[in-house]
Amino acid sequence: MGTSAVLGLLAKAKFDSANDDGHCDANGCDAEGLRIQRDAIKRGNVATIVFGAGAALTATGVILWLKAPKHEASLATPWAIGIAPDRVQLRASF
Repeated sequence: MGTSAVLGLLAKAKFDSANDDGHCDANGCDAEGLRIQRDAIKRGNVATIVFGAGAALTATGVILWLKAPKHEASLATPWAIGIAPDRVQLRASF
């Protein structure tokens, strides 16, 4: 979602550049100004899509975390490997 904020700010800066560069004024925009504004709107749409995807993934993660079964983890590991200078040992418990 942070990426979408950056993309949105870049889109806004692009849109504003049409006015700042003299391509748009109170009476309208020239061809270059319209092209710049169309590009900025496309970037804004990408930012909106990225935000929606990020929000959906975040919500999914929160729901999965909240719905996960609560159980205490066992302190015993099912298997272990021991390495010593004179031998390698594999232990397993079932």
